[in-house]
Amino acid sequence: MIRRPRTIGLAAGVAVLALYVVLPSGQRSLLPIAIALGALAVFGWRGFPRTFRGGIWPVAFVILLLGVVPALFSIVVSFFDVSSANLMNGGWRFIGLERFARVTASPDERAILLRTLLFGAACVLAQFAIGVPWGVAIARKPRLNWVDGLLVLPIVMPPIITALGWRAAFDDSFGIVRKLLLALGLDPPTWLALGSRASAGVEVLLPQAMIPSIAAETWQWAPFVALFTALSLRQIPANLRGWAGTAARSRWRTFRVVELPLIAPSLVLIAFLRLLDSLKSFESIWVPFGNGVLTATESIRIATHALEIRDYSTAAALSTIMLAFIAFTLAVVGPSLVARRRPLGG
Repeated sequence: MIRRPRTIGLAAGVAVLALYVVLPSGQRSLLPIAIALGALAVFGWRGFPRTFRGGIWPVAFVILLLGVVPALFSIVVSFFDVSSANLMNGGWRFIGLERFARVTASPDERAILLRTLLFGAACVLAQFAIGVPWGVAIARKPRLNWVDGLLVLPIVMPPIITALGWRAAFDDSFGIVRKLLLALGLDPPTWLALGSRASAGVEVLLPQAMIPSIAAETWQWAPFVALFTALSLRQIPANLRGWAGTAARSRWRTFRVVELPLIAPSLVLIAFLRLLDSLKSFESIWVPFGNGVLTATESIRIATHALEIRDYSTAAALSTIMLAFIAFTLAVVGPSLVARRRPLGG
């Protein structure tokens, strides 16, 4: 006799492994976090170990191993003077918190950190401004259920392909966005030239040159928000929705008074995970602008120090700071999100 928890665990393990293979490399690091929060939200603390003992632990262990070991190595490197000259010979000199002090004391680095947060917030706001109404429209039209499959296509597309497409759309010479604005009688800025140019310092926290990057992130992930919103709304019992529609007498009031409060905890959880993922966006910024100072975020600075300057200690210190920020945010916000998540029936 097959026990149900073991069956669910094996199915979850296969699903997690499939997601790990399908998702782009830049999106895999948040998969263990999403698995843990989602499992805790659905099964609770008591049901989580029993249900997932069956098959998910081996897969989760491999994924965590692939994420935790590089993170620990990065933390160790941040305390030593490591460059391309001594990376392989082992002559690392211990420098303690020197790189952390240099990074935190730099006004430009602090401005870049703030820009990273603003960029992530702008991406999430744009994705939800488009995705939530889109999801509501799909949920209320049963004949549009086939759209769910199409919404997955932008999500599984490699981020670098998406970034290349939006770079072409915002091209300063032949981009379709520029042509549309000119047709409307507007004078479009030269986004790529502004974002790619070097500067003596960080001038603007969130320049308009980053609009192509925000557009690329929104195009790829707004469908995910729409799909999640539609699926959440479909879980609301039909009798409750019918009673609410009769009492509210308008679709907008039904959504605002009944449906939105029911799906709000789930939307907040998705917004939180999307924010963490947007903070480490790389392709959507690097492809159109490279390491331009005006559009640099923490991911770009880490890549610049590691791949061009070959100062691995500073790159490791920057990544450790971002890791600490994400871990602190998860520790503070994550439990409250899980506590607020409740089944619609109870």
